[in-house]
Amino acid sequence: MASIGDIFNQAQAAYDRQDHDQALNLFGRIQPEHGHYYARSLSFMGQILRQKGDSAHAEQYLRSSARLMPDPDVLYQLAELLIEERRGPEAEPVLRRCLEVDPKYTDAHIRLGMLLRDRGQRPEAIRSFELAILNDQRAVVARYFLAQLCLDSGDQKRALSQLHFVLQLQPDYKPARLLMGDIFQRLGDHRQALVEYCLVANQSSSDASLFQRMGQSFQAIGDRPQALKAYERAFGLDPGRAETGLHAAQMREEQGHYERALNLYRQLQETYQYREAATEAIERLERMFSHYNLSDRPDLVTDPGEAAFDAPPVQPRNVTEPFGAAGPAAGGFNTSDLASRRPARTAPIRAEAPTPAPPEATPLEGFLKGMMDSLKKHVPNEAIDAVKQRLDDLDNVRRQIDLDTLKQKVDLDAIKRRFGR
Repeated sequence: MASIGDIFNQAQAAYDRQDHDQALNLFGRIQPEHGHYYARSLSFMGQILRQKGDSAHAEQYLRSSARLMPDPDVLYQLAELLIEERRGPEAEPVLRRCLEVDPKYTDAHIRLGMLLRDRGQRPEAIRSFELAILNDQRAVVARYFLAQLCLDSGDQKRALSQLHFVLQLQPDYKPARLLMGDIFQRLGDHRQALVEYCLVANQSSSDASLFQRMGQSFQAIGDRPQALKAYERAFGLDPGRAETGLHAAQMREEQGHYERALNLYRQLQETYQYREAATEAIERLERMFSHYNLSDRPDLVTDPGEAAFDAPPVQPRNVTEPFGAAGPAAGGFNTSDLASRRPARTAPIRAEAPTPAPPEATPLEGFLKGMMDSLKKHVPNEAIDAVKQRLDDLDNVRRQIDLDTLKQKVDLDAIKRRFGR
């Protein structure tokens, strides 16, 4: 006959190979008189039922296991289940109990910090994230949320410092790059913001809000072509961003890209907010080019899927200082005052002035350029050549006229009297 230890080991092996039904059957054979085997069996059964979606019974088993044997893993599993059930206030004391059992349980510090942040308890949330980082310098999620809280409280330098460490640890962590770009954009350093934004956008991003922010920064540094591309990408991904679509259409019209402007205006006709303005713009453009074929409906704007964005050149920026001897790695911080003490982790930031935008063409110059482009598209080359030849002939005739002789033969006073001038 197999011992209780053997049965428990068989059940755990079944759990490890994802044979949950067999594991439940074996764990169920272990009774309360089997001591710690019973408590551990209850925790495994709770985890299995949680994965099966039976939250009510999973909670019962996990709570029973935690009462018999307050294991930090079991308490954390119970807290996670309560959070999934949107029962955050009930999860908080479970997490605090977990941290009483094991103060170095990093994930519990992070999860508690997230709960406190959601409830607006920022100082307590900051303390939880700092304790998580103190336990594990590579706690990427803790540093990211700490950066968010620092930014919310106006401490942009410290937020950048934390994000710098995040990206050193995990360079492809997109949320950190986006948040860093947002900070640089707030500081008016649009070039550095675009460095971060482009790294994310060029990795097949489908975040319309990202492209809208890129458009704003490209426009701020005077790069109108890439600003337009970004605005159109944002509008294509999210047609609900009608204001962005209208801005792109107006920019296209200003630059003389009338067919692309019509394309955007026609899509804006399908929105309630800008239907009237888009209709007026379409009528204006069609009147302007009434002699040319601009009535064919182009394909509506979708995600343009154009070439990658080019980030502007920037000077390397160092926003952090490495931890010194008094840093967490050396055990120099007193955990009792982490929430109030802000270690010197950042160097001063000097926002660079954006490069002045190049002079833009006047509306008349843009209009004439657009008209010439349209003429080249719709008027045969033979007709243009004939007009040029006629103008050359007239110029040759003008050169052959002797103006002094003509003035002697023509009675200018008689002509003035004739026409009353």
